[in-house]
Amino acid sequence: MKKEEAKVEGLMVAFGDSPDKDGDVFVKGGVDAKEFLARGHIVKKYTNHPSDVIGQPTMVEEREDGVHVEGVVHPQEIKNLAGPGTELGFGIAGKILEKEEVDGVTLLRRVEVTSLAIMPLSMVTDPRCKCRVTLKRGE
Repeated sequence: MKKEEAKVEGLMVAFGDSPDKDGDVFVKGGVDAKEFLARGHIVKKYTNHPSDVIGQPTMVEEREDGVHVEGVVHPQEIKNLAGPGTELGFGIAGKILEKEEVDGVTLLRRVEVTSLAIMPLSMVTDPRCKCRVTLKRGE
């Protein structure tokens, strides 16, 4: 019997000079996602309640434009999150370990990611953090 799965990928944290909707700017080199990759979850809300877990990360990598993620999620949960034409995005949850206020902008110098939420892009604090979904049939 074939089992359906969904692969998600995209930018989970964007670097740059422009603050997100919360007025935050993530500083390159300051995002720690090692624990998230080892033990974290992909959720459908900003919680770690077991009923909200829909998948796990499989890859996290810092690149020039930000921190990229790949993961595997339950396909029905993705279908429940987005109707036809709805773009999805990522939002992180975690601990701010070091920050600095500069001219009304919060520079997040050190952040530890604990979970990753998938939601409609309109609800994400940074529209650059888009989630791409690929549905696959496996064994």
